[in-house]
Amino acid sequence: MPKSPFAIARRNKKGLLIPTLPIMKKIVFVLGVLLTTGCVAAKSKCTLPSPDGGEPGKVSDRNLAGYLIDKKNNKIFIKEYRTNKTIKVDVSEIDTPYSAFGGDAPFSELVPGIAVRIWYKNCRKSAINLPKAAYFEFFANSKEDQPPESYFTQKGQ
Repeated sequence: MPKSPFAIARRNKKGLLIPTLPIMKKIVFVLGVLLTTGCVAAKSKCTLPSPDGGEPGKVSDRNLAGYLIDKKNNKIFIKEYRTNKTIKVDVSEIDTPYSAFGGDAPFSELVPGIAVRIWYKNCRKSAINLPKAAYFEFFANSKEDQPPESYFTQKGQ
């Protein structure tokens, strides 16, 4: 009996039904489309904090939290809160860093050792380039004024 190109399954030597190659290709294609669509949808849901506070619960989770180590030529170096790894971030697209309590200060006036939170552009780290900051928040511009642990771990703003 000839095999139909439209068959979705066939029996193996033990008599069990197994999917045919054409249906497997369709399944893989559909899964690929769904995963790609899901990634695009997730990317479009990036909501940055508002300098004036905005609505609680409407902000995407921060991408990086830690302590400012240094700043040079539109780059900042952050000691990540959990791992203590030094992360270099491009801040060239940010005009003003904002305080968690309102107000702002130029990057040149920020003091090393202060607690910071950063949201990346599109809320994602680039796979090949330096991460680009879209929003930069500092707790207070004083090493002596340190935040509670929840500042580093809380979701959203």
